[in-house]
Amino acid sequence: MASKLDKSKLQVFETVPDLYLILSPDLIILNASNAYLEATFTFREQLIGKHIFEAFPDNPEQVDANGVSKVRSSLEYVLKHKTPHKMEVQRYDVPRPAHLGTGFEEKFWYPIHTPVLNADKEVEYIIQKVVDITKEIQREEEYKSYVKKSAQQIEDVVSVKNQIQVEKEKLYSLFMQAPVIIGVLTGPDHVFELANPKYRELVGINRPIIGKPVREALPELEEQGLFELLDQVYQTKTAFVGNEMPAKLARKATGELEDVFLDLVYQPYLDRAGNTYGILVHAIDVTDQVISRKKVMESEQLVRTVVESSPYPIGVYVGREKLRIQFANQALRDGLGKGNDVIGKSYRALMQELENQQVFEQMDQVFDSGHPLHVKQQRLDMEIAGKVQRFYYNYSLTPLVNSAGEVYGIVNTAADVTDLVVARKEVQESEQRLSLALQATRDGIWDWDFINDKAWWDDRYAEITGAYIPEEERGLQSMSQYIHPEDVDKIKDAFQAHVEKGVEFEVEYRTLHPSGEIRNVVAKGKAVLNEKGKVIRLTGTLSDITALKKAEESLKLKNEQLTIVNNDLDNFIYTASHDLKAPISNLEGLLNALVEEDTIREEQQPLVDRMFQAVERFKHTIKDLTDISKLQRMELQEVELVSFTQILEEVKLDIRELIETFNPMVTTNFKISEIQYSKKNLRSIIYNLVSNALKYSSPDRRAEVHISSYKEKDQIVLQVSDNGLGIIKENQKKIFGMFTRAHHHVEGSGIGLYIVKKIIENRGGKIELESREGKGSTFKIYWKANE
Repeated sequence: MASKLDKSKLQVFETVPDLYLILSPDLIILNASNAYLEATFTFREQLIGKHIFEAFPDNPEQVDANGVSKVRSSLEYVLKHKTPHKMEVQRYDVPRPAHLGTGFEEKFWYPIHTPVLNADKEVEYIIQKVVDITKEIQREEEYKSYVKKSAQQIEDVVSVKNQIQVEKEKLYSLFMQAPVIIGVLTGPDHVFELANPKYRELVGINRPIIGKPVREALPELEEQGLFELLDQVYQTKTAFVGNEMPAKLARKATGELEDVFLDLVYQPYLDRAGNTYGILVHAIDVTDQVISRKKVMESEQLVRTVVESSPYPIGVYVGREKLRIQFANQALRDGLGKGNDVIGKSYRALMQELENQQVFEQMDQVFDSGHPLHVKQQRLDMEIAGKVQRFYYNYSLTPLVNSAGEVYGIVNTAADVTDLVVARKEVQESEQRLSLALQATRDGIWDWDFINDKAWWDDRYAEITGAYIPEEERGLQSMSQYIHPEDVDKIKDAFQAHVEKGVEFEVEYRTLHPSGEIRNVVAKGKAVLNEKGKVIRLTGTLSDITALKKAEESLKLKNEQLTIVNNDLDNFIYTASHDLKAPISNLEGLLNALVEEDTIREEQQPLVDRMFQAVERFKHTIKDLTDISKLQRMELQEVELVSFTQILEEVKLDIRELIETFNPMVTTNFKISEIQYSKKNLRSIIYNLVSNALKYSSPDRRAEVHISSYKEKDQIVLQVSDNGLGIIKENQKKIFGMFTRAHHHVEGSGIGLYIVKKIIENRGGKIELESREGKGSTFKIYWKANE
């Protein structure tokens, strides 16, 4: 590092009048000022190139010597934080040269260490500035000794009346010239007899205090505890010594209170009878030192508070093998997911799930290289509350280096970017899906800059419209020339409604393709507004629906043809059923007449019975044909709010003979009690399903029928279940066909379930069957919830 320094920079410090020592980041002495050399009894060639603590070791004769450790801590702080560090007054003895008697010279210093950073914000070298305050410290000790001697002298002066005036003058002169704060208070009221200039400067240079009791002279000290201390010293005859004693003094004419801090001595002095005569006040103003130290402490506390409350995880791990957690803020403790009790634990042992996820290898790399490592969007699978969860982090691993240049730990700072990574992936997937969707739909994309009248469209748009125009020539006019003239106003109206009323911009119109073909298209778009709510552009898609329109026309034609066929079929069914009623009625009348004439022989009776049965079946068939004819017109049935329970009760009345015959167990569970539906149609559905459940019940057990309703997603379901004969699998798909029956032992036409299915489908619903032969059947009917 030293080789990088300009030699001329170092020589600048040699002649400055203050005490400077220049150190490299590894604490090698690079230069020193002449004043520093003189204060430490050294020569420049003797110091340069040496480690600071080799040149200046602790005094081995001083039992509690701590100069090396304190200075080392300060230098390490500067290297780590890259900011100046002021030390408190430090005793640090220096070796005496041979001509001064060898050994160590007692020295007291006030050191300041300041880093000098290079362009990369790294420490290039450290400036140690010291103030040699040895004489001041020694003088202070002498003053303290002197004060005690002075108090004794005062006592002696009192007893020697003929020397009082002379000694007072000597003491007065001594006190007035002293560089520390001295005052003399007499009597139990502590009247100011003397206050030297330093005392007057402390309390306010222009305040009249001489001859006044201290409570009158300095009233702002009331309730600050100092008056009580004076009373205590006066009464107990015991001195009081206090360090950094706080006080608030009104030193300015405005009366504003100022904070001061004093190293304070209240020394009682006695007369020859042993009674307290007064109190000698001796003090040193240490306000600047206390405020400076408090600011440093507050700054450190602020930094710790900021780090602790930071939303970003921050941790310090010490020791390569175990990575012992020395510090972890709350964000890191939460992120680790291992509880708050992590300080002192091994990071490697605590986070075993990070094995084979590169983290430990990255930390080993930092220990080996001594260089920071910055990682972005690292995927980490971490165990949180017993469950492995996936996270993404940006994090830095910064080495901690001791004075020997060895990495002893790592500072880990991180940011959880999981939401950002996931969101970006979702955006990418969404864009990919949109691209695939557009490719699949074969839609064109367009954009119109409303302010500058600039248009853009993709190749698919050009393919649909035939608008192969150079991009610089595209605008509203060039877009409009491909629109059918009769549809221009329609597009303008749609755009105006979109901008002014917020109506969705979707308009169908015709394009004039250069090939001469007229194509049908649908344009969809959305206006983009500026901060003032004005339109600045319109963006959207264009779909070619030409083939769809042709298909719709073809379908419309087929539907019309089918409608004619259906009408013809309805007319045929209606006519056939109507024309057959009269002959069947006549036949039934003739049979009845034969029976009434009583001319039928016994052997002819079975034949007559079969003829009656045939007539009944024919009548049922005619009725079924009539019902089918009516079914085609059921879409016009009036819809109302219908109760399932009410309809079931009406059906039970209609089939009371069946109920009396089979004595079934009928149960209900209508979670949906009502539905918007045709009352007649719903009654027909329930009638057919419930009557069939009884007709096809098993002779081996009591018939059971369960009717329920409930909601499934966005549909209302009506379910009718029974424990009857069931339907074999191969007949289940045929059961809803016209004239189809699953069982033939019961009279029926096979038209009921066909009618039920048609009624349901006419209202957009569907019916499903689940059945097991010999176990029973379940019919489920689904309608949209808004039915």
